[in-house]
Amino acid sequence: MTGFDMKIFAAVVMLIDHIGAYILTDMMVLRVIGRLALPVFAWFVAEGCRHTHSISKYALRLAISAVIAEFCVDFVETGSFGMDWSGQSIMLTLLLGVLSIWAIQKFGDMAGSAVALLCCSLSQVFLSEYKWYGVALVLLFYYCQNIPLQAICYAVLSVLWQWDMIIGWITDGRFHRFLDWPHQLWGLLAFVPLALYNGKRGGRSGWFFYVFYPVHLLLIGWLATRM
Repeated sequence: MTGFDMKIFAAVVMLIDHIGAYILTDMMVLRVIGRLALPVFAWFVAEGCRHTHSISKYALRLAISAVIAEFCVDFVETGSFGMDWSGQSIMLTLLLGVLSIWAIQKFGDMAGSAVALLCCSLSQVFLSEYKWYGVALVLLFYYCQNIPLQAICYAVLSVLWQWDMIIGWITDGRFHRFLDWPHQLWGLLAFVPLALYNGKRGGRSGWFFYVFYPVHLLLIGWLATRM
């Protein structure tokens, strides 16, 4: 799979996830499929940091996208474009991941790690989607390029992220109900397309995700208000 193929894959599974979240809310399988999106997007952001000529410009693009996306997220959540501070988009989470990497590159491991911890804390304060877990995934994919090790670290982070859900899943004896598994663990399936990545860019798609993310939210929000 080329980089372009990977972006299309991530966009499709994210679209499926949001259809399950806002339109076909009884179809839990759609949310399970959607768990494959975050690992791929976190991987893309890490790759972007690794190959960009200017990480500061990369962060600026994400920051602009985060502001635009916030209005779209508020629309799909509330049906209006007013600023709702009860939760922020994944774009803010990815931006904080990029800022963490930038700080480590610029200030070194010790000071940069302190900034990364601050970014994780800010993700909690501003309630960005996936909070510290999403920031940590960007850092994971940036510093670890071995796919089997990535998968192991992803599983560990996912267990930490959904620890309370896992305890409930175990104590309630729901092992046989696959769709009740701690959802983020299904994201391990994302390592199949990651393993198939051939290192080639594929089609030109620099602005694809920046455009697709807000547009698909607006469309889903519009459909949700009419159902």
